[in-house]
Amino acid sequence: MKIEQINLFKDWLKIKEIKDNGLIINDKKEFITILKIDPINYNLKSELEKEIILENYKNIFFNLETEIQIFIQSKKINLEENIKYIKENNNSELLEKYIKYLEKLNNNKKTANKEYYVIIKNKNEDYLKEIETKIKNQLNKCKNKSEKINKEKIQELINSILILGGINDCNKQI
Repeated sequence: MKIEQINLFKDWLKIKEIKDNGLIINDKKEFITILKIDPINYNLKSELEKEIILENYKNIFFNLETEIQIFIQSKKINLEENIKYIKENNNSELLEKYIKYLEKLNNNKKTANKEYYVIIKNKNEDYLKEIETKIKNQLNKCKNKSEKINKEKIQELINSILILGGINDCNKQI
C-alpha cells in the first residue's frame, strides 16, 4: 500500500481567485464551492433512521459527475466561557479540580470540535450550482444542515490550515 500526501488547497484547489460569494476559480478556470456541514449524532439514531441516512448519503456521493473532496478539520475547544461561568456560579474546591481536569484534557488535544466540509469542483459554473443545491437537499434529508461558506470563511479556513501545519494541511490517500 502506498500512502500519498496531498496538500488539499495547494495541490487540488490551485486557487487563483476567491469571489465575495465564496465561489473559487482555480488556475485551470474551474469553479469550486465549499459547503460547511453540521454533523448529526448518527449513534443516537434508530436502525431505520440509520438506513435512511446511509441511503441518502449514497444518493449524494455515488451519483455525482464531478470532483468532490471531503475535508474534516479538528479544532481545539475554547473553554474560556465555560470556565468563567463555573467560577462565577460556584466556588467549590471540586469545581476547581474539574476545571483543571478540563484544561488538561484540552491541552493534551483529547477534546476537539470537528468541522466538516464538502469541496465541489466543476468546469461549468451553472452545473456546480446545480450540484451544490442537490447536495444541500440530500444532506437536509439526513438532518445535516449545510451552508456555502463565503470568501472570509474560506480565507479563515486556509489560514487555520496553514497555521496548524501538519495536522490538517494534508490528507492521506491510499
